[in-house]
Amino acid sequence: MSDVGEESEFEGVYVAHWEVARFAILRGHRFFGLVPRIDKWLAFFPPAFAFPDVDAHNRAGPARFYRMRVRGRLGPKGHYGHKGICDRELHVSEVIACEETRQPGPIW
Repeated sequence: MSDVGEESEFEGVYVAHWEVARFAILRGHRFFGLVPRIDKWLAFFPPAFAFPDVDAHNRAGPARFYRMRVRGRLGPKGHYGHKGICDRELHVSEVIACEETRQPGPIW
């Protein structure tokens, strides 16, 4: 993992949810490789960034999932977002790739 404040590239899934939005990254596995270890970060995007347009009538569930590759800086460990669900802040400087997915993986 990069140092706090150091510009780095990250790849993960952004969960766009009205209450608990977050950027989730798979960081390996625990318990003999059976349980995925997921880091959840509160993401702040550049003002000019907009998620791709999607069909609002083709929506499944209360959240949308976006596979993303971004450049940004991590903040210090703490409790961020709704009820402190996120353990860091991610200040995104550039969105390299972003596409909606219905198969987010084990990030919820």
